[in-house]
Amino acid sequence: MIHDTQSRQKDGDNMNTNTKSLVLSFIVPLMILLTRPLGLSMDQSVVLAALLLTLTLWVNKTVDRTYSSLFLIMVFLLFGNTPLERVFTFPLSDNFLLIVLSFLFSEGIVKSRLIDKLLKPYIGYYATSLPRLFLSIWLISLIMIFIIPQPFIRLILLGTIFREYLIGEDIEDDAKEPILLGVFLIAIVTNTFFLKGDIIMNPALISMSGIQISPDQWTRFFLPPGLVHLLFLLSVFSFLHRKELKGYVKRSEEMPSIQLYKDDLKRLILVLIPLIFWALESLHPIPGTYVILVGVILMYLGGILSLKDLGSIQWSLLIFLTATFSIGPVMSGSGTAQILFGELEPIFPQEYSLFMLLAVILASMVIHMVLGSIVTTMSVVLPGMALLIEGAMSPILMSLIVFITLALHFILPFHSVHLVVGEGYGFFTQERVIRTGIVLTVVILISLFVIYIPWWHFVGLS
Repeated sequence: MIHDTQSRQKDGDNMNTNTKSLVLSFIVPLMILLTRPLGLSMDQSVVLAALLLTLTLWVNKTVDRTYSSLFLIMVFLLFGNTPLERVFTFPLSDNFLLIVLSFLFSEGIVKSRLIDKLLKPYIGYYATSLPRLFLSIWLISLIMIFIIPQPFIRLILLGTIFREYLIGEDIEDDAKEPILLGVFLIAIVTNTFFLKGDIIMNPALISMSGIQISPDQWTRFFLPPGLVHLLFLLSVFSFLHRKELKGYVKRSEEMPSIQLYKDDLKRLILVLIPLIFWALESLHPIPGTYVILVGVILMYLGGILSLKDLGSIQWSLLIFLTATFSIGPVMSGSGTAQILFGELEPIFPQEYSLFMLLAVILASMVIHMVLGSIVTTMSVVLPGMALLIEGAMSPILMSLIVFITLALHFILPFHSVHLVVGEGYGFFTQERVIRTGIVLTVVILISLFVIYIPWWHFVGLS
C-alpha cells in the first residue's frame, strides 16, 4: 500500500513537471507573436514562434517528437510562404528512399550474422583498449568512405557494426552509449578529410561559395588539421565521459580463425554484390539508390529478410527528418533568416583581426543553432558573410572557416543530420548529445584558432 502511494505520488510529480515545462514552452513563442520583433511580418513571426516552440518541445520531450514535428510542418505549410516542394525537400529527395532502403539493408546485414563472423572477431582481437577501439572505428570509417558514397547509410552501417560488436562483448552497459556517440563523432570529422567524404555537404561548399577546390586541394586543406583536431576531440571526449568509458575493459584474445559455411558464403555474396557496385559507382551509370534497392531485393530473395522486417523502417525518424530538413528552406523562403542575419551587420568588425575571425565563427554558430541544416545554413551564411568581410578577408579562408564550423558544431541532434539518424536509431540519447555538444563547442573554437586557421595560413590562405 505504501509503495503504491509513493508510486502514484511520483507519477503525479512527473505529470506536474511535464505540465509546467509545457506551459513554459509557450512563453517566448507567444511573446514573439505579440511583439513581432525586428520588424517581422505576422507570417514570419508565426514561423519563428513555431520553430522555437518545436525546438523547446524536442528538448524537454513534453510532447511526442512525431507530433511536434508534424505541427511544425503544418505551420510551415500554412505560414511559411515557401513552395511545397521546398517544405518537403527531404521526402522528395533521393536521400529519402536511400534512408528507407538503408533501414532494410542494415537490418539484412545484422540478420546475415556476417558482422559476428567477419568483423567482431578482428575488432575484439585488436581493440583491447579504448584508444585501440577508437583507432579501429576510425580505420573502418575511413575505408567505408571509398566503399559506400552515401554518408547517411555509411554511418548507419558503421553504427550497426559497433553496436553489434558491443552487444556481443562483456562490456558494461554504461560504456556502450558514449562509445556509439564516439563512432558518429569520429565519422563526422573523418568525412571532412576528403571531398568525397560527404557527397552532399562537401560539394555544397564549392557550389555555394563559388570557389574552386580540387579533390587534392581539399585533402591538403582539411586532412592534416583534421587529424590533429580529431585527436584533441577524442581526448576531451574521453575525459568528459571517463566514468562510463572505464567500463570498456577487454582482455587480449587469440588471432581469430574465420569459418564460413555454405549459407554464410551465400549471404556474403548477396551483401557484397551491392557493396561492390556501390564502391564502383563512378564507373557505371547505375545510381546508388538502385544499387541498394537491388541489394534489398536480393536479401529478400535469399531469405535474409522477410516481410516482418518492414517494421525496421522507422517512420517517426523519417517524419522528424522531414521537419528538420524543412527548417532551413522555410526560414530562408519566408525571409526570416535574412532578417535575423541582417541584425549582425552593425556589430560586425570591418578589418581583418582576431575579432573578425571570432565574429565569422560565432555568427555561423548562432545561425546554425536556429536553422539546423548545415547545407541550408551555408546557403544563408556564405553569401551574407561574403558581403560583411569584402576586402578584409580572403573569400576562400572565410568559406573554409564557415564550413568547418558548421560541419563540426552541434548542441541538439537536429544540428547535424548524422546525429539525428544516430539518435533516431537509438544508438545514443538526446541528453548525451547536448552534454557532449556544449563541451565540444569550446573544443571547436580552440581547434579553429590553434589548428585549422594557422594551418590554412601556412598553406597560403589569408
